[in-house]
Amino acid sequence: MAASRVHSEWLSLVEISGPFLTLPVLTRAFPAGLEPTDRELVEELRVAYAEVTDDPTLSPRFIRWVLERLLDLPNAVLRHGAAVPGRLTHRVSEYAVELRPDYAVIDPDADAPEPRARLLVAEWPWGIPLDERPFGSPWAATPTDRMEELCRATGVRLGLVTNGETWTLLDAPAGGARGTATWDAELWLEERSTLDAFTTLLGGRRFFSVGEPETLEALLAESANAEAEVTDQLGQQVRRAVELLIDAWSRVNRERHGQLFGPLTHAEVYEGAVTVLMRLVFLLCAEERGLFVLGDPLYDSSYAVSTLRAQLEEEANTYGEDVLERHSGAWHRLLATFRMVHAGAQHENLSLPAYGGSLFDPDRFGWIEGRHPSDPPGALAAAPVPVDDRTVLHVLDALQVLRFRRRGDTDEARHVSFRTLDVEQIGHVYEGLLDQGAVAVDDVVLGLSGKKEPELRLEEIEAHAAQGSGALVSWLVEQTGLSAKAVAKALEPGATSEERTRLASACDNEHTLVERITPYLRLLRRDLRGLPRVWLPGSIVMTRAGDRRSSGTYYTPKALAEEMVRHALEPLVYQPGPAEGANPEDWKLQPSAELLDLRICDMAMGSGAFLVAACRYLAARVLEAWSAEGLSAGDPVGPPGGETVPLPGEETDQEILALRLVADRCLYGVDRNSMAVEMAKLSLWLVTLAKDRPFSFLDHALRAGDSLLGVTSLEQIEYLHFDPTKGVKLHGGTLFDPATVVRPLLGHALRLRRRIESFLVLDVADAEAKRALFAQARKALDQIAVIANVVVGAALSTATQAEAQLEGRLLAIAPEVRAALDPGRRPGDQSARIEDLRLRAEYWLDEGRPPMAPDRVCFHWPLEFPEVFVDRERPGFDAVVGNPPFLVGKRI
Repeated sequence: MAASRVHSEWLSLVEISGPFLTLPVLTRAFPAGLEPTDRELVEELRVAYAEVTDDPTLSPRFIRWVLERLLDLPNAVLRHGAAVPGRLTHRVSEYAVELRPDYAVIDPDADAPEPRARLLVAEWPWGIPLDERPFGSPWAATPTDRMEELCRATGVRLGLVTNGETWTLLDAPAGGARGTATWDAELWLEERSTLDAFTTLLGGRRFFSVGEPETLEALLAESANAEAEVTDQLGQQVRRAVELLIDAWSRVNRERHGQLFGPLTHAEVYEGAVTVLMRLVFLLCAEERGLFVLGDPLYDSSYAVSTLRAQLEEEANTYGEDVLERHSGAWHRLLATFRMVHAGAQHENLSLPAYGGSLFDPDRFGWIEGRHPSDPPGALAAAPVPVDDRTVLHVLDALQVLRFRRRGDTDEARHVSFRTLDVEQIGHVYEGLLDQGAVAVDDVVLGLSGKKEPELRLEEIEAHAAQGSGALVSWLVEQTGLSAKAVAKALEPGATSEERTRLASACDNEHTLVERITPYLRLLRRDLRGLPRVWLPGSIVMTRAGDRRSSGTYYTPKALAEEMVRHALEPLVYQPGPAEGANPEDWKLQPSAELLDLRICDMAMGSGAFLVAACRYLAARVLEAWSAEGLSAGDPVGPPGGETVPLPGEETDQEILALRLVADRCLYGVDRNSMAVEMAKLSLWLVTLAKDRPFSFLDHALRAGDSLLGVTSLEQIEYLHFDPTKGVKLHGGTLFDPATVVRPLLGHALRLRRRIESFLVLDVADAEAKRALFAQARKALDQIAVIANVVVGAALSTATQAEAQLEGRLLAIAPEVRAALDPGRRPGDQSARIEDLRLRAEYWLDEGRPPMAPDRVCFHWPLEFPEVFVDRERPGFDAVVGNPPFLVGKRI
């Protein structure tokens, strides 16, 4: 059997979480596969395991036998009990817990003053789960979490945690995310490859008889680099999948003479395609994690995303890919699955609860379902936009199989495990889509290869070609980033018949166009189907719309987010704690009600990496607080002052409940890119998703807008000036009585938002109730938001002028503002005046905006989050988390 197949087999049988050894690294390090475990040792294992399963009290003896005999770790390197050096002990003072390994594997270097520790081993009783909090412990950390804490505190990268039944190898690299691989001892005897992998990787020879580059630590470090390669490659393939889906829609739009995209903006088309890919990734994650009914015959055959690619591949292998272009059943199946996830299904043969949420809402992009923009929400559509099965196959292939180009033009295909992908990795993949956009083209456009991957009009290329080959090569070098030699070679004639056939397919078989493009054919990059990148007139082209750096979007590694969040929140969750200068052993955890009353914000959240880290950290503290308060299964828990639910009995269910409470109550985020807001929701949904529970309602707390552009106090509205003290002088006081205009509307909105926070989302009806309350709250403050826009627009449009210009604008508009908010006016007249003010504010906000800059969307903090800025003794957030203000070059 090929080495890659051997390694793929045992990797599939081991439970992996986070970064671990990758297939390319394993194949390189072990080209002949795994070293077979000695037959006599296997027989000893069979006897020893039978004994310990009959009498679990023998677990300590069994663990020692595994370490000494199975892994061949002699007494010279394996320290036990009191022989473990004291420097490998760590005290977690705030919980009065001392962490000390039961065993330590030490380098046999007698001359070193402190020989290096290579592996720490923690032994737990038989039957104690390694991924759940130990019963009765005030610290929410699992045995695996505790080993990570110990490894990081002592600087030892590798830890092994075991209860005799399961064996979890932990990798905790300095400054990096942790990874784990868990072996089942019972499986060692049934699936020998798992035993061979365990002994090969953790045996004494791997620590002490190979060169430094071949040690387990080095292989894991090499794999970490490959893991980054996985994330980057998946990001590239997701972008190409979005591009392919937009191409498919563009073909339909051309066939319908522009009627499909007629009423839509290019941004809506692009956002629709990105949303489809987000839905697919969510479903792949949920199915692989056992949250959906994957394994049910009806679901697998008719609805599952995980199984669809294999079904399409089988059809393509039998009849050829060209046949797939004539059918669109796979696309209709996906749409049916999307609708079922949103609305649920209750049938005698298949049952799925409604998950709701904006991600799968069929009304959000009704045109994909075949609806006209004028159709009411929920209207039935008989003819969804068709997408051929070949396109669906390649979109799914891009998500589920990574394809790397290696040296010698060899391809490597690697299946993606969405079960082991971190939420942060998925977020990073989608953040790469934030600097992309879509534009319509009226001419033939070619997508060229090279570092810059430009999209160029065919007429423009031909115009430069008319100036001579030298001029064309020079221009193409500048446009593509390729070398002159590479460009000249690509322009040499000699296209094969197969290449011309593929080009003809890309050109809708317009032979004149094929002849025009053929001289440049080998410069063109290929789409996921292998066709040259050619866009015909009327197509929508996905192209770079900006720079992630200019949009403020940066990839945040999980380890960085967790570290920053911990330091930001520790002073809040412990009182006394670090803020009071107390010693860690004297820290006191706040009650759960106080923890769930915290308000934490990321003002430029991107895909939500810091919010995810805050959710995990705060939920762990809530679990500890429940334990400290003596709560047990069935006791009521819930948000302060709100409805309660019984505390579940299972540890994992308690953790999910804590995560959902924190997400519902404590987390806020803002981003000026509306797609980033949806990505942050996706990240938090993946973290808080529970089987048979709908998505948490997050629309009221994760908002789109420019966090640096807006009012920060109600006085700025009431006195119609960014500086309220100047507004008093300018207008002679307030423009209207706050007690009869602004405050009543705000009070109404506050009551509605308090109700949103007062109950958990247990079913889709709860989510819909929250959505209705949120809509009412938004409507109540709509008029006030218009006045706030007027204040900001007036200030921004006169920012480079004398202050008299600002005062003149505000004085001129003041009577209109006063009249528009006069409660004695007829509703129709009031609405018309508000609309006039809305248009005036939009005009002022747009004044001076650079042509390619994004629209200015104000974000008024007291109106968006009144429960934070108005309804608290100490207005504002308790903590702000997020990326620090990075500078360029050496000043980072």
